[in-house]
Amino acid sequence: MPEISTLYVRKYIAQADPSLDPARLYAIAGVSSQEVEDPRNMVPVDACCRLIETLAEAERPAIRVHLRTGASMRCEDFGVVGLAVKSAPTLRQSFERMDRYSRVFNRNSDFLCHDDGEAVYLTHDRNDPDRLGLRLSNEAAFATIVTLCRESRNAPFQPERIEFCHPPLGAPEPLEEFFGCPVTFGAEANRMRVSRAQLDRPNRAGDAGIWSYFMDRVEELLPAPQKTTLEHRIVALVGDLLSDGVPTLDCVASALGMGSRTLQRRLSERGVTFQALVDRARRELAGHLVARTPHAFAEIAFLTGFAEQSSFTRAFRRWFATTQRAYRTRPPAPARARAPEAALRDRPRSVLSPAGAPRS
Repeated sequence: MPEISTLYVRKYIAQADPSLDPARLYAIAGVSSQEVEDPRNMVPVDACCRLIETLAEAERPAIRVHLRTGASMRCEDFGVVGLAVKSAPTLRQSFERMDRYSRVFNRNSDFLCHDDGEAVYLTHDRNDPDRLGLRLSNEAAFATIVTLCRESRNAPFQPERIEFCHPPLGAPEPLEEFFGCPVTFGAEANRMRVSRAQLDRPNRAGDAGIWSYFMDRVEELLPAPQKTTLEHRIVALVGDLLSDGVPTLDCVASALGMGSRTLQRRLSERGVTFQALVDRARRELAGHLVARTPHAFAEIAFLTGFAEQSSFTRAFRRWFATTQRAYRTRPPAPARARAPEAALRDRPRSVLSPAGAPRS
């Protein structure tokens, strides 16, 4: 279950409407007032969302609690992560490894930094279904980043533009006033555009030696690498969808909660293609179904997204350098590649598929 630091719970409750009972708010988050004092403690993202939504309901129609929470953040609140941000020689270096360092406090989001030659984009990706708490949290994430940039610079800092995937949650004026730039909705990604000049100006307390020291300390705090990388999630998702035909990139991006252009960019940054991951998913699923189930080869061809068995036969020989029959009858190997989660359930599936994705 995705988790987030109790630091955010403490900060949100500190910014709550005075009419709300703090004891009730802690109960909603599922933690005590003592537990939130240690940011190493984690709470489920769902619990934090319930807390944010409760706070927001008390302020409707003008919701500002998430902006106040972002504005209340200080580098020191984030321990060595915050000190690494503050001591970096420039803001560009403050953002360096942000995708890794954010994992210490937030294991539910991906932060990616991309320089397109004209400006720099900081993208905030989530893989959760839309709900009010997550949408407000998206806005609060950028409010926090802007606040930490202003502290590090000890000078005015404002993005050129902020974009959110979700629709407006209220009037845009509070957001534009806070960020000092245009804010748009219904975009391909949650992202912040910053000028290269802004990022390359020196931080007030920047020191390359101290920054390097704190970066080494952060590496020691990082949680163990997660097995559910973007590539793993795509392969598993494609494996689940193949019985209805080969899913499109747009379909997979939508299921992951992001725009197709965002998914394409993230795969490009990792040096992989969507088609390669589809091929991997089909290979893993085919190998599992042939070796470990009694399904007929024609049915397996359909379940792996092929319109014709002959196409499946050629692909299978390319993948495994043998025929389906020889692969099924060979002795079991201990290092057999694992199939997507859908295949591991070994449930018989009908070859009758609703109209949908194309088959190759």
